[in-house]
Amino acid sequence: NSPTWQGVSDCRAGTCLSFDGINDYINLGTEALGPELNNASGVTLSYWLNLSQTPTAGNAYQTVAIIIGASAGGVDSKIDENRRITFGGRSQSSDTFQNAISNTTLSIGTWYHVLGVYDYSADLINVYINGVLDSSWPVNFGASKYIHSWVSGSDFLGNFQSQNRFLNGRLDEVHIYNRALVPEEILNPYNDLK
Repeated sequence: NSPTWQGVSDCRAGTCLSFDGINDYINLGTEALGPELNNASGVTLSYWLNLSQTPTAGNAYQTVAIIIGASAGGVDSKIDENRRITFGGRSQSSDTFQNAISNTTLSIGTWYHVLGVYDYSADLINVYINGVLDSSWPVNFGASKYIHSWVSGSDFLGNFQSQNRFLNGRLDEVHIYNRALVPEEILNPYNDLK
């Protein structure tokens, strides 16, 4: 099923998408985003999020999933069972999945601007919430840039492939950059809509 469009009064900027947590997602298609990130020394994923419910124990809500290789998460963001944001992924399909988790626990029914910066050459994932650095995680990427390889799975909003990580909440202003934004740039999307 598709998420529903919400009006201006329920969104951060214009209209937004509401996911029901049961079976709503958007299939962006195979090779939708990965080729645009190829050879990038950094990637930034940014979006506004308003959670409707906490994921059940042992589960997570998927916000964005970009596939690298056969079906591995290249750029990935979820909300865990403790309502913390996770950003994870790989620089190449042979990498072990790397993960960063926010320190902040999100509240239900509140809009947050969340942003993850993947710095492949520095082996670092930084998590920002509402324009402020929330956590910084040293990781171990296998390459100093994003190396896209042929993909057999689709990129998604609101779920991941055949998993049951259906988002229960609203997404607005999803942006993916083929570079690591610097702190001054990170504040702009938050300040524009706070």
